[in-house]
Amino acid sequence: MRTLLVQLPIPPLSHEAVRGNVPYAAGCLVLYARGVGAVHEGDIAILPSREANRLGDRALLEAILGYHPDVVGFSTYLWNSERTRHLAARLKERAPGLRIALGGPEVSPDNEWLWNAGVADHAVTGEGEAAFAALLAGPEASRPPPLASLDAVSSPYLAGVLPVEPGEPFLLETSRGCRFACRYCSYPQGYDRTLRASPERISANLRYAREHGATEVCFLDPTLNQRRDFADFLRLLSEANLPPRLPLDAELRAESITSEHARLLREAGFRELEIGLQSVSPEAQRLMGRRTPLDLFERGVRALRAEGIRAKVDLIVGLPGDTPETVRAGMRFLRDRDLFDSIQVFPLAVLPGTAFRHDAARLGLSFDPRPPYLVHRTPLLGPDDIAGLLAEAEEVFDLTFDPVPPPDFAATDGPDLARVLAVDLWREDPAIPPRTASFMTLRLSTRDAFATRRRAARLIRDLLTAEPFSGLQVILETPEPFPFDVFEAIEEAFAQPERPYHETVRSHLPGRPPTARRIAVVLPAAARAEAGEDWVRDAAVHAEVFFRHGERFVPAGQDGRSPA
Repeated sequence: MRTLLVQLPIPPLSHEAVRGNVPYAAGCLVLYARGVGAVHEGDIAILPSREANRLGDRALLEAILGYHPDVVGFSTYLWNSERTRHLAARLKERAPGLRIALGGPEVSPDNEWLWNAGVADHAVTGEGEAAFAALLAGPEASRPPPLASLDAVSSPYLAGVLPVEPGEPFLLETSRGCRFACRYCSYPQGYDRTLRASPERISANLRYAREHGATEVCFLDPTLNQRRDFADFLRLLSEANLPPRLPLDAELRAESITSEHARLLREAGFRELEIGLQSVSPEAQRLMGRRTPLDLFERGVRALRAEGIRAKVDLIVGLPGDTPETVRAGMRFLRDRDLFDSIQVFPLAVLPGTAFRHDAARLGLSFDPRPPYLVHRTPLLGPDDIAGLLAEAEEVFDLTFDPVPPPDFAATDGPDLARVLAVDLWREDPAIPPRTASFMTLRLSTRDAFATRRRAARLIRDLLTAEPFSGLQVILETPEPFPFDVFEAIEEAFAQPERPYHETVRSHLPGRPPTARRIAVVLPAAARAEAGEDWVRDAAVHAEVFFRHGERFVPAGQDGRSPA
């Protein structure tokens, strides 16, 4: 039985190479299935990152079918489950006998959105290695035993299942299971015990990472310092991660960090750590099952920063028990005490498999049933409150959430994949290339944008029908300003049934320009006076406006005039 495992990335917003989509979970599945004899080496494969990260929907479908699989297993996360569902349905259409297996955090009995799609023949919840191996071995085989330790699966790199990819983090899981019970997190519900990798296996992984050119090691442990032997563990890492030390990255809780821990973290190679504060409200902390004494949190962050370790701190907006004032108090606490080097502020996601999802009605949580399951309302926070607090956080911390990448005027086609489609709307009505990238540039030129608006809209609609989960930047170059009916036609073409993930993430930020499907308008420099300030200002609601000076594209407002 031929099996292919697939993990799709966070959808790209530019032509930059996708980073961070390492199919580690698939590597563990392969390693365990081979170890218990559920599958032979040649009968199971992982779709290479080069294909998973680059290909548009149709090309990805053909790539998967090219492996002639009997079973396709998808690792599902909130950022890829909609596209996974779409591809699974298309695979079923093309190969009706193909079986689809879903695993990952999205697979939970309470995820009705996923089950209603009807695309899964098999679903693996929680710890997946033994369940997946049983699926491959068949109903007549004895069920493989559950993992006794992480040593059986902690080395997909050492076993040659995963390559050490240039520019990608080397992932390392040293413990599985979490003794904490944060109610917004699905992890505690997926694992009822704690497993560890042996010191020998941890050291072997770090040596392998260094010897094979890794540039960073990222720990997958849910909370690095939940272990009772934390100081000894850090000494082990320091001994194994020899100078010049690889940078290490992990997530931990600051309230139990001492000065000694901070020193040992630095000596081991940690340069930045992610730390969840989430809320300063005692009531919100109680309801989310994560009590954080603020004096101890501050002590821990200061100890880390004193050792030169950067603190990346998280706040959640939309927690039950929080009010607008307590959310603001959390922002002030971090800002006024200077307790972060970087900050992440994001709306609550009511994730499948979490206690918050189970108790949503009792807690008064209204949320989107589709990924990423963002909260709309709590008993103390309405939609306007949540949007306003996120906007305030940008001001307080001087940052922009999910900034829109600038237009890429220099984008070119790849040798094997269409990345740019250049069309003269006045002359052409082209077909969509059969193999396109997961992010596309559509360069449209026309001598009359209004007269050709329907042709532009039809082309965009055809492209997004063929590639519903592609990111798309439309660059419209025309000699003179045009009526805004042109924007209306293009934006109507953008409105496809499939919702881009990034637009859903930004749904709490009304009035923001779109990220996944966006427009840039290019006018000649000579048209600047004709355009005028009013046209440029109003057009900026729909698109980024540029004026062309030879081969230079100058943004409106940076050419000595202001669109404001």
